[in-house]
Amino acid sequence: VYHLGWLQDGNPGYELNIAFDNCPGQNKNNCVLRLVPYLIEMGWFLNVNFMFLVVGHTKNAADRMFNRMKKTYRVSQSFTMEMLFEQLQSEAVHVLPVKEGDMKDWTTFLSNFYRKLPEIDKMHIFSCKKE
Repeated sequence: VYHLGWLQDGNPGYELNIAFDNCPGQNKNNCVLRLVPYLIEMGWFLNVNFMFLVVGHTKNAADRMFNRMKKTYRVSQSFTMEMLFEQLQSEAVHVLPVKEGDMKDWTTFLSNFYRKLPEIDKMHIFSCKKE
């Protein structure tokens, strides 16, 4: 979000809340959780909360949005990614195409600063606040 211009140096967002609909114990989520203190330490947010929904209770707004998008693209004639992006764009959905070079090896980068969190599968909410 920083490179998109949504955040500026010296002007942190007050709070970032992200809800995940999968288990916190998955390996990829241990990496994602290391983003919580990183976003605070970089000065991009004052409060960060990552919430993993309880299994079986994941019918949330994101699920409904993905289901609505699925209905759209299943009946459309999309022959290129650009056509698909155009068909999915709406007031509620802003498609941001991922380009080569956009993806970074965050696991390796964050491992330089933060250790792996043990037993995260027992917890569902992870928070960090700037002091």
